[in-house]
Amino acid sequence: MPVEPERTPVAGVAALIALCAVYLLAGAIGHDPWKPDDALHFGIVYSMLESGRPWMPQFMGETLPGTPPLYYWVAAASARLFGWVLPVHDAARIAAVAFGALLLSGIGACARALDGAGSGALGVLVAIGCIGLVAPIHDLQPAIALLAACAFTLYGLIRLPAQPLAGALIAAVSIALGTLAQGAQAIVQLAPLAAVPAFTSAEGRRPAALVAAALVPIAGAGLAAAWSIALAAADPALFAAWRTAFTDEFAHLEFSPRRLGAILSLLGWFGWPAAPLALWTLWRRRRSAGDAAIAAPLAAAAWLLLVAASIDVPRTESALPLLVPLVLLAVPGATTLRRGAANALDWFAVMTFTLFAGLAWLGWVAMSFGVPARLALRAVKLEPGFVMTNAPFWVIAAGLMSATWLWQIAAGPRHPARATLRWALGMTTIWVLFMTLWLPWIEYGKSYRPLAASLARALPPAGGRLCGYNLGAAQRASLDYFAGIRTRAVASPAQPGCALLLMQAAGRNADPSPGTGWRKLWEGRRPGDRRELFRLFVWERP
Repeated sequence: MPVEPERTPVAGVAALIALCAVYLLAGAIGHDPWKPDDALHFGIVYSMLESGRPWMPQFMGETLPGTPPLYYWVAAASARLFGWVLPVHDAARIAAVAFGALLLSGIGACARALDGAGSGALGVLVAIGCIGLVAPIHDLQPAIALLAACAFTLYGLIRLPAQPLAGALIAAVSIALGTLAQGAQAIVQLAPLAAVPAFTSAEGRRPAALVAAALVPIAGAGLAAAWSIALAAADPALFAAWRTAFTDEFAHLEFSPRRLGAILSLLGWFGWPAAPLALWTLWRRRRSAGDAAIAAPLAAAAWLLLVAASIDVPRTESALPLLVPLVLLAVPGATTLRRGAANALDWFAVMTFTLFAGLAWLGWVAMSFGVPARLALRAVKLEPGFVMTNAPFWVIAAGLMSATWLWQIAAGPRHPARATLRWALGMTTIWVLFMTLWLPWIEYGKSYRPLAASLARALPPAGGRLCGYNLGAAQRASLDYFAGIRTRAVASPAQPGCALLLMQAAGRNADPSPGTGWRKLWEGRRPGDRRELFRLFVWERP
């Protein structure tokens, strides 16, 4: 018999909400846009804000018809709403907090619907502890909107057998929002999940449930189409470009066994601790694998894995949607681990996160006070010229988080899912420490702000068209935001009409040179960055 987790008390709910708030807010504000994803997606938001044309995402004045708009709409609205009190990039990143909260809420709702009262909190804790989620959930990353849509699509489908109308409505709206956030990829991933109720429960095969499930993808596509209809009325040419880009996504679906193997190997660490807990659940409840609590997330995981192996996107991004069903499969196993396995996971969490927390504090002491000297010199060597500047608020926040972690180790109450709780709290503690104590050092090395200011000073007063050769999108966006430097992307340094040329080279031995006729005006790179080198040239006729 499966063990149903106890109902979470009011104090536990308050503590869970506080943990989620700390986890989501840490790192959301207080730093510049970092490459690659954060800077790139903020560049799109910033271009939309500057242009005043919110219908379609834009980048540096160029319309992006193949880029779904929902995430950027929300980020732009967030920037408008909070931009009076926060820097624009921090204000836009509040959208990441909102979508992260939606994701955790959706996972909690699914877990509660599948496994009963108390399971929702466990689902949230397992999700917070996932290694692969911690970085993208804190960036401006549209894939998190897709994850939230995936979670609520599953929630609606779980409810559908008992409440066909409500369940179908939740699932259809979620598919529509996922499509507006991630395009055709979301339809391929989410719409077929409507078959899950019929395959995983007898109630899901009742006529009312079958009709409701059949209407889910139709209604979802219809709701998503409302925006494209409005776009067609407002700008037919832009609609035609969007339609071409949208349908082209379906043409690039091709299953790859090699990609499948790469994703499965990635999940070993990317999905930790959800992946091993999910495997334990499948083994322990192998005789009741037909139960909806197991069959529904298992069927979703199988389909999402198949799609992930068929789309041509980076491995980590394609694997992200798999975290939702993995977490749901992990929840029943979190409270039923054998004592030895539970103690081992608990010990591993305590030792790992305590060690990393100690190293984080030791590194901060070295950078702040020069002791130990060798570690302080190492930090400066990695980021030449860095001088630690401490903000008391961040140091106090780090101290409070560390104290909470130590209290949980020393006096935290015993619970069947204590290892899961400690993994989530430990992950949050480490993230908070690095986003407070180490943030000045990380920001010093990752921000393009000083580089952009140096380049702006080197630009000749006469100006002229500035072309960019081999510049990454994140770098172009950063130069535009920090210094108002807009580059026109060119495929060759010989492109006619360029008075100035900014070149980027990657690699330790890179020596970018555009050829004859160009004179170098400036050269720069970020401190400690030995891979990226930027050079500015002015055209002078031979």
